[in-house]
Amino acid sequence: AKGADGSDGTDVGTTLTTQGDILYRDASGLARLGAGTSGQVLQTGGTGANPSWTTMSSDLVKIYSNEITSGSPSSIDINSCFSADYDIYKLFFLLSLESNNWFEVSFTDNTNITGGTYYSKAMQVTGHQTTDALNQWNQNDTDGFRIANTWYASSQQHADTCEMTIFDPFGSNRTQVWWHSNWNQENNGHMGITHGIGRCSTSASQTGIKIKGNAGDIENNTGNCGASYVAVYGFKK
Repeated sequence: AKGADGSDGTDVGTTLTTQGDILYRDASGLARLGAGTSGQVLQTGGTGANPSWTTMSSDLVKIYSNEITSGSPSSIDINSCFSADYDIYKLFFLLSLESNNWFEVSFTDNTNITGGTYYSKAMQVTGHQTTDALNQWNQNDTDGFRIANTWYASSQQHADTCEMTIFDPFGSNRTQVWWHSNWNQENNGHMGITHGIGRCSTSASQTGIKIKGNAGDIENNTGNCGASYVAVYGFKK
């Protein structure tokens, strides 16, 4: 390469020696930045500093997702989804259930439901699509958090959606949760929406989640409800 005055400049061919090299200017002149490792991104150090490769840290990450396109599992077990990397988690799902059934969400040690009592309090609007009734309820048992009191769930065409926030489950405190859920009865026009809070009485580190119906299997593509889907995201403080 020739300089602006016509003199010989830096030989770029000897500076860039390997596929993936990047040419930049350091304090002395042209320099080579070798390739980083897979998945790294290029980061500037600002004025007067050299660029570098860095591993991007995400404050939000999808930990788990699953679409149920076949079969009717008795539960969805999400193992090892909690860790010390994230403090707040979001659980999302759209699921269909068999008749006379409702969903419960519990914590596990990747094998068994975490012992102790699951306490829930919620307010709910429920009823036929042409009427409504506001009610409140509380629940405590060892099966998990009941995300809705679906008294009208009397056929297979019954879909539930839920967004649950889980606070510091991997810590040693009693895990706190908040959720918003709704359900829709396809065949008879009943529907409901629920806002709830809960906690598990056990002071222990949680590692997994189990989602199940209290008396039946999770359905795939039931009526007009569509396939079931679950996802878990982690958030840093």
